[in-house]
Amino acid sequence: MQTDKPPPRYPGAELAEMTSWATVRAARTLSNSISGCTWEFPNLSGAVEEGQAIWHPRIDFRSQSLPRNHCDCPVGKKQQLCVHSLALYFHYQDQQKSIQTASSVPKKSTESVKKTEVPATPAPLPEKITSLVLSSTKGIPLSFRLLLPPNIAQSANADGIPLKLDALVSGKVTPPEYLDRGRAYALPPEFEKLIASLEQWCGGRLHGLLRLKRAQLLFLLENTKDVPWLAWANKPEDSFAASGQTAIASLIEQLRRPPPEPEPAKPTETARPAAKTRNTDDTAPMQVEGSPQYLKIELPGRDHPNYNSALDLLKLHKFQLDPSTRSWWLRDKHRVLNFLAEYQARLVSDYGAQFSPGFLQRTAHFVTAQLKAEAEERNNGTFDLSIHIDAQGADEGSLRTALARNQSYVESADGKIVLLPPPLIQQVTNLTKKLTQGEAGSPAPRLARTVPASELADIEGTLEDAAVSFVAPETWKQRSQALRNLSALQQAPCSDELRSQLRLYQQIGTAWLWHLFKNKLGGVLADEMGLGKTVQAIAFLDAVNRTQEQQTEPDKIALVVCPAALVENWCRELIRFAPHLRIHRHHGASRPAAIDANGIDLVVTSYGTLTRDIEIFHDPRWSVIIADEAQHIKNRRSQNARSLRQLRADGRFVLTGTPIENSLDDLRSLFDFLMPGYIARPPADFSREERTWYDQRTREKAALYILRRTKQAVAPELPEKIEQTVFCELEGSQASLYQTWQERTRAEIFNLEMGGASENRVRMAAFNQLLRLRQICAEPRLLQPELSSDDSAKLRALREILDEAIDGGHRILLFSQFVEVLQHLRRELDEES
Repeated sequence: MQTDKPPPRYPGAELAEMTSWATVRAARTLSNSISGCTWEFPNLSGAVEEGQAIWHPRIDFRSQSLPRNHCDCPVGKKQQLCVHSLALYFHYQDQQKSIQTASSVPKKSTESVKKTEVPATPAPLPEKITSLVLSSTKGIPLSFRLLLPPNIAQSANADGIPLKLDALVSGKVTPPEYLDRGRAYALPPEFEKLIASLEQWCGGRLHGLLRLKRAQLLFLLENTKDVPWLAWANKPEDSFAASGQTAIASLIEQLRRPPPEPEPAKPTETARPAAKTRNTDDTAPMQVEGSPQYLKIELPGRDHPNYNSALDLLKLHKFQLDPSTRSWWLRDKHRVLNFLAEYQARLVSDYGAQFSPGFLQRTAHFVTAQLKAEAEERNNGTFDLSIHIDAQGADEGSLRTALARNQSYVESADGKIVLLPPPLIQQVTNLTKKLTQGEAGSPAPRLARTVPASELADIEGTLEDAAVSFVAPETWKQRSQALRNLSALQQAPCSDELRSQLRLYQQIGTAWLWHLFKNKLGGVLADEMGLGKTVQAIAFLDAVNRTQEQQTEPDKIALVVCPAALVENWCRELIRFAPHLRIHRHHGASRPAAIDANGIDLVVTSYGTLTRDIEIFHDPRWSVIIADEAQHIKNRRSQNARSLRQLRADGRFVLTGTPIENSLDDLRSLFDFLMPGYIARPPADFSREERTWYDQRTREKAALYILRRTKQAVAPELPEKIEQTVFCELEGSQASLYQTWQERTRAEIFNLEMGGASENRVRMAAFNQLLRLRQICAEPRLLQPELSSDDSAKLRALREILDEAIDGGHRILLFSQFVEVLQHLRRELDEES
């Protein structure tokens, strides 16, 4: 029996079992050297100081049964669990335990409460939320609900009032800690000031369980007149009625009054004068004094939610404690400037730091570097883009040297000290990687590259996300704006008669296709099935044809490639919506040996015919190629995909309801046809982390050229899908067979359990027997071939449904989880023709 195994604690036990106990003991020792410990679902991250090195572990708990480790140490680079990640986890568990203990045991105040009309909040309140990405147009609907305890009138005088905060994501209750920081949310404006304040009081990250001061709760209540977010904790679904509002008004009045004086303590004979301490107020903010040569910091009060992390931060960066003043000192210019570059803003946001007038005066010559970008258009429609670090007068050579030395500051010729915050350097690294299609390199003061038209919208969005100062040229804006804002699209010049038959969303889809074509780009029209992708494509083809008729250059014809079963459907739809287009149907055994472009506007063919007649299709320069049902080219190595990529065209488009079926390789294959080279493929020897980066970039870049609308979003008046469950009663031989196997199943499982079989063996036997029972329900001949087709209840019901559907002229798609069922079914259908 192992005695050195730590107590089982999920998921700590699993983490410990993935490594040796020697590593566990070493991790326990290192757990006191952690700083910046942050939990953002699903990642736990931080920094670990080990000797002269600082490591940055991150544990991904997306899979709770098999957490993934990321660390820049040699073991972590192999994605094996290292001592640094384990130390980070233990530190986090200890931190949570101390927080729970502190919140469950109220602290006793040793000083009298000052009489103030309205207690002051401990720090200036922010107006902007920093821990969430907000977007009013692309964000997921988000709101919040603040739950007040029913006995709040009695607890309001305690100056530690317990509250609960719920996040409502699309109406679904979610703990604020589990909000996905990688997604954008649409938060009503009236919430922003309140949530920004809560965010600061929680130390920069929202928490579900709160304990607020009187002044903080008063601030929230006084600013909730237009925000319907209050509810009682025992009735969270009920918003405040008139009686509730009356109670809130009474509570506000109570909080505005000073709390009652505590009764003075009775003196005792052995009473001693109280020892003088650094701070009599446990809520005092952090105090910062210093210059470029040194820093002197007094920690925030012990009641500050981030007191422990502030202490860890100072220890990690070699601050030394002066016992006489209880102040922490850092006396080294290089370390001081590096520390200020990285943490000066966080000292204010996370710890409410207050800087002394002397410090502000001695650091008045500090400036912070910024990222700037410029672009200039070339004659061929591309742009020369330059991104550089604006170091406020420091020369580029000094800046390059500082970056090479991992130094977070540089001194300019005019005496300024230019701070280079690590987040800014990380932005430079990320931009370099994105703009060079994944080629990693050390950050440089300047990055220049030529930008083709296909990447304008993506790069503009990337620069915005990185907060780069950039004013795009007017031509750049015109090309990218329409992709990022569909309302800026211009109508396609199709016929008025055809436009009058289009719904508004179909006109937008046609205009989107036309905009891409004008700018020599391609795209994926991926509207939900039933929204009319074909008619939008026909309107677009009509616009292309009309434009070419007005040009003096020789006309080019368009090409539509679709599955063989849809060739006739395309021809019928073209005749219906654009009868003036001259169509050539190149399909079937009697197709001509060549295509005569004279007298035709459009060719319709199938994927199989295209592959067989590739020499015929290879020669012309097509005006536009539309590939329908694009799942036929999602395998880039298939003959269909290879044949399409060989063709020459001014514009390339695909129609599909499912751009991604199996993996992102499907999407890459589509863009290999649409815009070759636009989306980079991962290198052959990539790591798992690199694969994640490439997958994310594929999503970001492809999203700009995919237009997908759902029925619910654009055409709610269209009928919803109708589902009907047909119950088939087992009868005769099928029912008898089912009962026999059911009894056999129960007996087998009972015998296994009585015989002491393992749990896995019993479970596997149950799964196997359940599979047999499901097969009997689907088709009894799978287990008893001598039965007839009339013994299958489902087959009898299917015959009736088939007869009704065929009479109504409907097409049917049948699914089964068992291939043998489909084989039986095919024989039955062949026999009945």
